[in-house]
Amino acid sequence: MIDLTEKPLRIRSVSEELEVKLRPIADGALLTTSSRGKGEWKLYGDGSRQCKVSVTNLDLPDGTELQLQVRDRLIGEMIAERSIARFRRESERGEIVPSVQANDVLRVLLQGKVILEGSFYHE
Repeated sequence: MIDLTEKPLRIRSVSEELEVKLRPIADGALLTTSSRGKGEWKLYGDGSRQCKVSVTNLDLPDGTELQLQVRDRLIGEMIAERSIARFRRESERGEIVPSVQANDVLRVLLQGKVILEGSFYHE
């Protein structure tokens, strides 16, 4: 029997996709040099947006809060757990997803200091 209470699967077309690779910066001494991250921003044909950021190999205690910054504006926080931190937002859920452009810089901050950063580029 088919469950008609489930929402139908909806496929959205991607209008634009930008990616970013996050690398440690020289004075990010609180972090191991093996820490890396990546991000993905999508703009869909219906105008909705989605962003995802993940950072791995963090040498930080569980529960440490990291901030994300684009164009010198804080856009959110993520929490380190087992050397990993993740962030995800979708405008379809009513969450604010800032628009980004190629060459905009995404920064990961710890206690106000930039520890990782990278520039967006087209997929």
